[in-house]
Amino acid sequence: MLEIPTIGTTNVGHIHQSWGAGGNWDGGLLRLNTGYIHYNADQGVVGIRNDDVVTVSAKVTPSKLYDVEVGWQDFFAHNAALTASGFTFVPFKDASSATMTGTGTRMTTYASFMYHPIPNVDVYIAGDHLKTTGGYSASQAHLHDTADEVVTGVRYKW
Repeated sequence: MLEIPTIGTTNVGHIHQSWGAGGNWDGGLLRLNTGYIHYNADQGVVGIRNDDVVTVSAKVTPSKLYDVEVGWQDFFAHNAALTASGFTFVPFKDASSATMTGTGTRMTTYASFMYHPIPNVDVYIAGDHLKTTGGYSASQAHLHDTADEVVTGVRYKW
């Protein structure tokens, strides 16, 4: 059962269900991860939404000082409710006010490089590329079908 703050108080009576399967293999130098998620949602007057998500990623750790990660996620949304601005609702959001739907994909590829000069400090650079097709419209792409992002930073863990 989902907590009300997660899905909003107006979702009462609307069922959201998801299940997933995945796994990873850790060979020391190389770690591989994969997964699949299926999601169904009652969206009120626009009907049932069905999503399928596939993800694959890898992490290479040649030394304790740094690691590199790459990954890919493909999100297939079927009959997903659209906001008044035409953007696709993210899963588990209250879509009961929607009057339109779209069907399409949202694919993200990403990579990162992390340097660990000391055990509790990470210095990193990361980036991702978002591509949508069909009737999927991601709000962070600002009405475009692609978006790119690059970030860098330092993280202190205590």
